[in-house]
Amino acid sequence: MKERGMGEMKILQHKTTNLCRISMRHEQGLKLCSAIDFSDDEAKEEIFCVRFKSSDQTKRFVQQFNEIKQANANIR
Repeated sequence: MKERGMGEMKILQHKTTNLCRISMRHEQGLKLCSAIDFSDDEAKEEIFCVRFKSSDQTKRFVQQFNEIKQANANIR
């Protein structure tokens, strides 16, 4: 498992389509974290592990994530 770094994660909503997505940028350099690893010749999907400072933040994120997942399913 590679450590990708720390940064701020945001839930963003598209103004026209109303679809939501999660975006995270590295703390140093503000580069976008990607779920696709391009370091080899072939692109490969990766899974991120996110750690929160408190259990309250974790619960709030899970609740918002589930709401957004349902909203995105209704849009498509």
